[in-house]
Amino acid sequence: MMIYLDNAATSFPRPEAVCAEMDRVNRTLSVNAGRGGYKAAREASEIIYDTKKKLAELFHCTGKADVVLTPSVTQAFNQVLNGLDISENTVVYITAYEHNAIARTMESIRQRTGCTVCIIPMEEKTLEIDLKKTKDGHLVLMHDKTINRTMTGTGSPDEYTLAELKAMRLRNGAGIKTRHQIPTFEEVMNLCKGKIMVNVDKGYDYFKDAYEVLKKTGTVDQCIMKASLPYERVKAENGEVLDKMIFMPASVLRQGHGPCPPHSFAPARPAPRSRGPVP
Repeated sequence: MMIYLDNAATSFPRPEAVCAEMDRVNRTLSVNAGRGGYKAAREASEIIYDTKKKLAELFHCTGKADVVLTPSVTQAFNQVLNGLDISENTVVYITAYEHNAIARTMESIRQRTGCTVCIIPMEEKTLEIDLKKTKDGHLVLMHDKTINRTMTGTGSPDEYTLAELKAMRLRNGAGIKTRHQIPTFEEVMNLCKGKIMVNVDKGYDYFKDAYEVLKKTGTVDQCIMKASLPYERVKAENGEVLDKMIFMPASVLRQGHGPCPPHSFAPARPAPRSRGPVP
C-alpha cells in the first residue's frame, strides 16, 4: 500500500466524487465559458458563477467580483503579492517556513522596489494542545471529540477512566497502531516545565481543572488558556482563578460582519506592554 505524504503540495488520491466530476467536465464542458451562447458554454459559465458565489458567501465578500479563480495557489500568491502597494519604505515580514511561491516572489519584489524583507526565524517556543476530561476527572490531550481516529478504541474520552485510556494505544497519521499512550495534561506540563510555553487552544470547559494542574506542577506562568468568548463572561465564570493565569481571548469572524478590511504591508510598531489579558 502506498502512503502519500506530499498532500501539502497536491492532494492524492483524489476523492472518487472529484475524479468523476472532473471526468464529466473534461468530456462535456471543456469549452470557452463566458464567451459563447451555446448550451455547453452557458452550463460551464453557470458552474463558474455558482462557485464564485459560494466562495463570496463563505468569505463574506462584497460580491462575486472579489473572487478570482487562478490555476494554482502559486499563481494566486504572485497576483496578490505583486498587487500590493510596496515601496522602498515598506518592511515585509515573512517566516522561515514560507513556500517558494512566497519567498521567491518577495525576493523578486525586493529587488524591484528596494523594500526590506525580514525573515522571522523558526523558534519552537510554544506548544499548542487541546484538552478533554476522562470519566474519573483527569485532563488528557485530545483534539477530536472522540478517540475513534487517533486511538485504538472508540467513543468519547469521558466514557473511559484514565486507566482504561492508558490501556489503549495511539494511532499514527496513517491510522496504524503505535506503542504510545495518551498523555495527560499533568505529564505534558511536567515535561515542558522550564522549557516552552503551552497554549491550550481547546480546553476552556476545564479552566479551573487546568489551573489546579498548573499549580501542582508549578507551571502557571508557562500556560496560555484561550477561548472565543467575551472577556466579561470568562471573568464571571472563572474569576477566582482568571487573574492567576495567562488568558488569551480569541477573535472570531462571525457571519454578517461583512468583509474584512483591506490590509497592506507597513513597518511594524512595537506592541504596547499590558498586564491584562493577551490581545
